[in-house]
Parts: sequence; structure tokens; C-alpha cells
Amino acid sequence: KSVVKVVGDPVWERARNKGLTKLGVNEFNDSKLKFSQRFQRWLICWSLNRFDVITCPSLELKSLMQGWEARWGKVETTEMEWVPSVIHDRIVNFGAMWPMLWEMYQPKFGHVLPEGAVEFGNWLSVNYWEAVKEFATSPWTLLHLDYRVDNLMFDTDLNSPDAVAVIDWQSVGRGPAGYDLAYLLGGSVTVEDRRKYEDQWLHEYHDEITRLGVNYAFEDLYKDYVRAHVIGGTSTAVLTGATFDLGNERGVALIASMGERHFAAPLDHNGRQFFSV
Repeated sequence: KSVVKVVGDPVWERARNKGLTKLGVNEFNDSKLKFSQRFQRWLICWSLNRFDVITCPSLELKSLMQGWEARWGKVETTEMEWVPSVIHDRIVNFGAMWPMLWEMYQPKFGHVLPEGAVEFGNWLSVNYWEAVKEFATSPWTLLHLDYRVDNLMFDTDLNSPDAVAVIDWQSVGRGPAGYDLAYLLGGSVTVEDRRKYEDQWLHEYHDEITRLGVNYAFEDLYKDYVRAHVIGGTSTAVLTGATFDLGNERGVALIASMGERHFAAPLDHNGRQFFSV
């Protein structure tokens, strides 16, 4: 098992050292923290939850750590409301924009879409918000929401415990875990490679989160994964393609690839079958 020892509250210590608070550690944690402090606390939680065992030198510190928890199925709380969710108001507004964006996207990139994508896009453009609400009924966890190869940094030693570092957390959110997984596999590998290795990758992912103690049936993972393909990467491709300046040839090629890949995935899995709308 992997073990980490926590010997203090780094968020409080940082605030004290910078002269930002005169409160004691308990009073500080009972107070209303600034956005940057809440984000630091979340990063600590995320890091600690990678370990099997967390040890502390005192019961007092242990009680504080229990208040930091941001584990699977525990982010639907008032304490985590500062992290936008997949049913945040901005998603409602984006849903209202989908029909207009879809009309703008098709003349530019409709020719790169796989067979059946236009019909699928027509359906999604008027059912996006209802589909998102159904997706959001699955258990939530913390999401990166832009989880792609461009935001991953790799150690030269791929066998290292910390071989991969994830950057660009500005879009951090809450929602079903399938979102980040679908966004990665739907956009960062070719359609051919995804089709070839997808089942293997899904089972490897499920085996690992099960080993870490998450109670998540593979059937539920698969449903959330396919639903995420329907509402996730497709939306990014349409938003980017509809508003992009076509004068940049490299950018055009990138967005064309996004459209091809992100629309192929939900079509491959008949994604509409997992929605009632």
C-alpha cells in the first residue's frame, strides 16, 4: 500500500506566513476561505486521495483532514459548490446556444463528420440540456474537463509512480467520471486506435478505480462513458469550429480532427440509446 504522512495544514500555514490571517488553525478552517485557498485545499485533497493510507500525528489534524475530503460521490455538497458542475448555469446557457452554434459549424466542418453525424447533431442541438441533466444523475467526482494529451506531461521514466503530470486546471468541475475518460479517448487518439483498444482501456480504467476502493459497476461506467461522448467532446468541437477564424490552416486541421473523432465515438456506441429524450 502507498502511505502519506500529513503533519500540518499547508493552506493555513501559507496564509499565516504571508500575513493573510491571524486565526488559529481551527478558527481558520471554520472561516470563509478565499477562492485561491479553497482551490489549494482541493489540490491537497486530490493529492491525498491517491494514497491508500493517510497518517497524521494527532487526532485534531485527523479531524481536519476528514473535513477536506473530496472523494468519489462526496462532491455534491454545499462546501464544494464553488466548483462548477456539469449542470452549472453556464451549461444551461450553452445549451440555449447549441442550435445557433450547430448552424454555424456545419458549413465550415460538416464535410469532415462521419455518416450519421448531421442527424445526430440535429437531435443533440435541441436536446442538449435534457441530455446533460440525465448524464448528471450518475455519481459525481471531481473533473478536469479538458483532459487531453496536450494537458499531460510525461516523465522519461514511464514506470515512475508519478510518470504523468496533469496541467491546466482552470476548468475544474464536478460530475460523472466518464466525462474526462471519454474526452481523452474521444479526442486524443485516432478513431481507428480508439476502436481497436477502447474495450481494453475501459477495463483497465475500471480495474484501477475498483482497486482504489470505488464501487462502480462496469456497466455503469460504460453508460456514463458513452453519455459523456454524446454531450462532451461534440460540444467542444462545435463551439470551437463555429467560432474559429478559418485563416489558420493548422487550427482548421485541428478542429476538423476534433469533429471527426468526437462525433465518431457516440455514433459508434449508439449513444442516443442511453437517453430518454
